[in-house]
Amino acid sequence: AAQAGGDVPYAFARNLAAGTMCGCVVVMSFNPLDCLRIRWQVCKDDGKSFWEFSGKILRREGLWRGLWRPGLIANGAAASVSVGTRMGVYPFLRDGILEKLKHKNKHPSVMFVAGLLPGMFGYWVSTPLWQIKTRLQAETGLISDGKYITGACVGKRPAMYGLLDGLHHVYKTEGFAALYRGAAPLMVRGGMMSSGQFLGYDYTKTTCKAKGVLKDGPVLHVLASCTAAFLSTTFAAPFDIILTRMQSAPALGIKYDGPIHCVRSMVREEGVLVFYRGW
Repeated sequence: AAQAGGDVPYAFARNLAAGTMCGCVVVMSFNPLDCLRIRWQVCKDDGKSFWEFSGKILRREGLWRGLWRPGLIANGAAASVSVGTRMGVYPFLRDGILEKLKHKNKHPSVMFVAGLLPGMFGYWVSTPLWQIKTRLQAETGLISDGKYITGACVGKRPAMYGLLDGLHHVYKTEGFAALYRGAAPLMVRGGMMSSGQFLGYDYTKTTCKAKGVLKDGPVLHVLASCTAAFLSTTFAAPFDIILTRMQSAPALGIKYDGPIHCVRSMVREEGVLVFYRGW
């Protein structure tokens, strides 16, 4: 994304546009992995390993039908809003906080907070989009005679057929508030993912250059990107599966009273390691 500085409105618009495009292209390109993660998180444990589970989907449903198409448009739309917001706002918020605190050098705590706040806001705004994406991926499978014959919803009819249909279905059958089901864990997930990403990338680059470990270039960018990916995934993983379970609950015939009830049920039935299922 473009860096902060110069004409602030123009620089902000460039950051926002770059972040939006980046988020949309990346998630749509890697939608198969995201869909596989969702399907793995909601599947009933039948003794199969992750690789056996993946192979079964590919053999029976194919890459496009089973993993790439489900939730593709919804995923792109949700990421455009949430990623665009956090990447657009981050450098300006970070520099603004540093200026208020009169810090001349970047500080890890400032990077963390500057990533957390826009991440939480961006994911809250896009909660309805993420919910439809999750539900489309959680319930997907092969259909015969109008009912699923594979996947987590075997024997059930599809509840929705796409992004707009999904938004209309949830609003009509469950009410406006239901569109924001799972907003709390999504906001925390988004905030932690954003914090981990920007902290890992920004701090790694800043520290390596300051200590003379690496010069600014491709090697440093790759190292910083890998660190960012590791931290963002690790920070967000527990909240990610809580979010998946809550938002996919209606499609799976499960009812949770809230995030706490969901967490207790998961720990009681599957143990604490369930929070890193799909990490």
